[in-house]
Amino acid sequence: MSNRLFIKFLIGIIFITTLLRCRGKRHSKIIFKDNFEGVELADFWRPGDFGSGRYVQEAVSFEDEFHRSGKYSVKLNIEEGYVKDDGGDGHFTERTELDSGKYPFLYQEVMYKYSLLIPDHFPIIDNRLVISQIKQSGLSVGPLVAQRFRNGKHYLTVRNLSNDITKQFKYELPELIKEQWHDFVFQVYFSDKETGYINVWMNGKQVIAFNGITAFKKGKNKFYHKMGLYRDQWPDSMDIYFDDYLITNDNTKIRKNIPFDKIDKA
Repeated sequence: MSNRLFIKFLIGIIFITTLLRCRGKRHSKIIFKDNFEGVELADFWRPGDFGSGRYVQEAVSFEDEFHRSGKYSVKLNIEEGYVKDDGGDGHFTERTELDSGKYPFLYQEVMYKYSLLIPDHFPIIDNRLVISQIKQSGLSVGPLVAQRFRNGKHYLTVRNLSNDITKQFKYELPELIKEQWHDFVFQVYFSDKETGYINVWMNGKQVIAFNGITAFKKGKNKFYHKMGLYRDQWPDSMDIYFDDYLITNDNTKIRKNIPFDKIDKA
C-alpha cells in the first residue's frame, strides 16, 4: 500500500471512530408517565423514605372524587410534622412530595407535564408553600425553578444563576381557581450558559418565557422534579390532587404535548 493510500485509510478510520463516539454520546431517551390509575405509584418515583424523606405512606392515596382523566388521581396530604426538617433559615419545614429521581439532563430540552387541583377546603395562608420545583444536585441554595402558592398568590421563581445565585426572579402566574383542574407544561433547556430557557404553559396559554442560565456550572449533572406540598411548619392540614404526569427528554414527545397551536405569548 502506498503512503498516500495508507494516509487516506488512516484518516477514514479516525473519521469513523470519531463518528461512532459522537453517536455514543447521544442522550438516552427518557419517558416516564403516571396517570395514577393503579393501586400504587409508578416505579420511577422515589420511595417515601428516600434520603431525608419525601412523604409518609398515609399521605399518598388514589381518589376518584377528582380526576383529570381516567377514573382516579393522586391525593397528597400534609399534616403538621410530616417529614419535619430544619429549613436552615430559622424555620422548620415539612413535606409531602413526589420525587421524579435524578437524571443527566445538562444541554438537553426536557418537558414536565402535569395537572393539579386545589380543593375548596384548601386553607389560604401567608406561609411558604411550594407545589412544584425543579432542582439540581450540588446546588445548596434551593430550587432552580419553584411554583409557589402563598396567601392566595400563585407565582414562579427562577434562580438567578447569572449574577447572584442567592437571588431569584419572580413571575406572577394566573390564579389557581379551587375545584378546577389546571394543566401545566414546563419546557426547560438546562444549560450553564446563556443558551438556557424555560417556557411555561398554563391551561394552554404560555405564561412564562425565560431565557438565560438554567443550570449551576459547579453543580452536578443531576436534575430532578418534585411536586406536592412543601412548606414551613404549620398546624393546618392541606390536600392537593395531581393527575396525568409526564417527564421526557424525547423531542417528538415534547413537540406533541406542548400546545403550540394555542400559544398566546407571555
